[in-house]
Amino acid sequence: MTDPQRLAALEAGIARLQRELDALRDELRDARAASAPRSEAAPPNEPALADPAHAPSSAHEPRAAERARPEAVARAPVSSTASTASTPGTASSPSSPGSTPRVRATPRGVAALDLEQLVGRYGALALAVLTLMLGLGAFLAWAIRRGVFGPELRVISGALLAALIAFVGVRLRRRGTVRFGNLLLALALAVVHLDCWAAGPLLGLVPSSLALGIAALASLVLAGLALREQRLALFNVGFGAALLAPFVTSAGGGDPVVLLAYGLIVLAAGTLALRGPGWSHLPWVPMLGVGVYTIVAAASSYAETSWPRALAPTAFALAVSALAIGVLRAPGRSRLAHAALVAALGVLTTLEAQGVPVTARVTLAAAIALASFLAATPSERGARSAVLGAFLLPVAALIAALNALAPASNRASASLAVAWALGSVVAASFDRDGERRTHAFTATLLGALALLLLPHEREAFESCAALGLYAVLAAQVLGVTRLLGIAWATWVILVGSGVCAAWLLDRRTPFAYTPFATTESLAAAAVCAGWLALAWRLTRVAAERTRAVGLAALVVRVLAGLAVFLWIREELAHAFSRDVATFLLIAYYAITGVTAIGFGRRRASRVLRAVGLALSVLAAICAIVEASELTIAWRVAGYLLAGAFLLGIAYAYRADERATRRVTSEGSPDSAGPRP
Repeated sequence: MTDPQRLAALEAGIARLQRELDALRDELRDARAASAPRSEAAPPNEPALADPAHAPSSAHEPRAAERARPEAVARAPVSSTASTASTPGTASSPSSPGSTPRVRATPRGVAALDLEQLVGRYGALALAVLTLMLGLGAFLAWAIRRGVFGPELRVISGALLAALIAFVGVRLRRRGTVRFGNLLLALALAVVHLDCWAAGPLLGLVPSSLALGIAALASLVLAGLALREQRLALFNVGFGAALLAPFVTSAGGGDPVVLLAYGLIVLAAGTLALRGPGWSHLPWVPMLGVGVYTIVAAASSYAETSWPRALAPTAFALAVSALAIGVLRAPGRSRLAHAALVAALGVLTTLEAQGVPVTARVTLAAAIALASFLAATPSERGARSAVLGAFLLPVAALIAALNALAPASNRASASLAVAWALGSVVAASFDRDGERRTHAFTATLLGALALLLLPHEREAFESCAALGLYAVLAAQVLGVTRLLGIAWATWVILVGSGVCAAWLLDRRTPFAYTPFATTESLAAAAVCAGWLALAWRLTRVAAERTRAVGLAALVVRVLAGLAVFLWIREELAHAFSRDVATFLLIAYYAITGVTAIGFGRRRASRVLRAVGLALSVLAAICAIVEASELTIAWRVAGYLLAGAFLLGIAYAYRADERATRRVTSEGSPDSAGPRP
């Protein structure tokens, strides 16, 4: 390495060290300000924000002591190190021998939540930026209306004001106030945006393309500054003011397409700045910006007769989501993309009144669904990415597309639902966002929706039977893929189809049908088959999973047994005639009770035995209460049947008691050896 290269590397290292020292001094100052009400005042001779190069030697001693701290503390983040450091020059200094350093017990994250600190640091700053931008915008609008300044002077005055603010910011940075200087630089660049918007698109003093080009350059400079300094506050102030510029200089109206072009330029630079490492906060400024710009532009273009211009707000929101997906990293990526997609979906539902073709609306809905699949990454997994990205956005986009196809045939709507379901299947297969289970849930539900959207010439029992058979098929897929999302979606489908089957069975004329031989019986049988298939497969999957999944499988088994029991009861309750139906119902309760007791004894299940005993008692009660109104033959048959089953149950329980006593007597110490 030559001498000039070594000198350049040394200068770069010194500059980087200087920036790190400035950041450490800022963090230390914030920590002192936060802990000032709880700690003693610093000695009068302590410099508050002294330059490290001119600080007295006593100020360097605590720094040397901090460098001598253990390695574990040295590896701690800068913010936590600064927040727990003792005040130099006090009795709690680590350099004092025999003294115990006083470490602030309250973490900085807790102190930052103090209402006074929030309002003083951030609320006042946000209000200051807002009022300054409003004041500048009002002054420019007034000066332009009154003709106080000529066109050239207006542009020059705005540039001079931005240069003045930037000069003050640079001076403050050189004096050691880095954070506030950065904020002034961001404000200066925001003034450039305001000046460009007022001079170009608002009044046409300069060409709009030139004004937007200068605004784009200012946005890129602001993005570079935010990335270089790694300051999220710098980003929020600068881009918040830049996004406010069109609204504080305009009294309404204007071209919404130009507004969206300006917003896209600013937000594109914002997505670049958000790539800074360590920025884990929510990107509130871009999220609010894309929502406000989309809503304002949609309201302005609602009366547009040209449908391509009416599509501009939706296309703008989709472009912002594409920028977030292609440029950003976690955690801001999915948050900004989902906010943009929600805004795009909200505008898409209003395009029907503006004469937008069906093909364009369906294409935009498909783009929203596709972007929702691409927005999240496995590192951003959570309730938001699962519920919003993998379920709500695709389903809402499908509803918007179906609304566009409303005049078309049901076959086209069903085909569209199948295409959406296949998209969820593909998303589950690639598992790009780590939400395979949720995509499987969505695909299963959309498949059932496609069945319901088929031509409606068929009867209701056909739809119910089709859903039951679809549940059987979904249960088989569950056994192969082991994706629990299929199980939960199948459960939802079976609950809905079960309600439909109960309605179908109830609408039959009592005592005028043959049990298990009607179309309604076929629909109910298909639903029960779906419940049994789901219970069977979910039980096998639960054996490989957690205890919670096992509990869910138990609930499904109980629901499956209850569905089958209620279906058979409903078939027998109004079969043939009142006498026959009552006798069949008594026999059904008795046989079911004995069967449950037998299974309970075989599987050593007290729950099954208790259920069986309750059903047997219910059969006896039915025989006593309801059979008394029957003819003598059916009455005697009902009494004898219930009594015979109850005698058998009593004998079984008596045999269990004898077997228990025999085992107890054989296992006791007195029973050992031959009896006398």
